[in-house]
Amino acid sequence: MKKRFLFACLFVLNAAVQLLCVFAGFEALRIATKVLLVPLAIVWYALSPAGVRRAAVCGAAFGWAGDVLLIPQGRGFFLAGLACFALGHVCYVAAFLRGVRVKRLLFAGSGAVCAGLVVAVFALAPFPPGLAAPAGVYAALLFTMAISALQLFCFHGTRAAFFVFLGGLCFVVSDALLGLFRFGGVEMRFSGVLVMGAYALAQALILWGLSKIGRVR
Repeated sequence: MKKRFLFACLFVLNAAVQLLCVFAGFEALRIATKVLLVPLAIVWYALSPAGVRRAAVCGAAFGWAGDVLLIPQGRGFFLAGLACFALGHVCYVAAFLRGVRVKRLLFAGSGAVCAGLVVAVFALAPFPPGLAAPAGVYAALLFTMAISALQLFCFHGTRAAFFVFLGGLCFVVSDALLGLFRFGGVEMRFSGVLVMGAYALAQALILWGLSKIGRVR
């Protein structure tokens, strides 16, 4: 428990320093704290006494790979990072729905709402040629992950499951803001802080909630 508490403190401290560096423009330290962010969360989650879901570990690990690949500039790195995050969402979907009785009507209804949101995002943030299709596939997987988190909450009905759902929503918010700021021409003060803050919160809430729910045997 002491090790787990230590890694929780390290994650919070690292996230705080990361946001400060994004705000102040300390590039070298920003990159270092970004690379450390998700691995600290993974180690903390792996030490959970209730057991871990391997798919969740894979989901977070793919997110870390996406973080690293998005550090350099360039179309190739962007697409590779996007692919890693997409695979991470697939893993999170598997982790959320394991042992869960899916409510088809809820899935269909929320899926229809998310499809409308995807259209709205693309209308507000037109992507450059060649990026629209990959971004569309990614957005579909992102919303599928959020819907799966909702299914998890509806099945368990616990506070821990609700935090997983909130984590899924934070992921959507983070990526939606990133799309608007990067491709939609939207300018806002502290935009980087908002994006990274929502992302760090998303990973933390998802893994914290799953650590409380435990492993499905």
